[in-house]
Amino acid sequence: MASGRGRPKLMFRTSVEQIAATERLADASGLTRSDVIRQALAEYLDRANHADRAPDPR
Repeated sequence: MASGRGRPKLMFRTSVEQIAATERLADASGLTRSDVIRQALAEYLDRANHADRAPDPR
């Protein structure tokens, strides 16, 4: 799905609790809810990428 600005848009199904949690984080941080979600996704992907590069413990 594309947004009006020509950038791709991701759509996630979220629970009422997840929406409330991201709204609380946004209010506390002064960011928008979209920015909170974007930042959390970026941190998750960064951790996942580092896990892929971890040395094999064998």
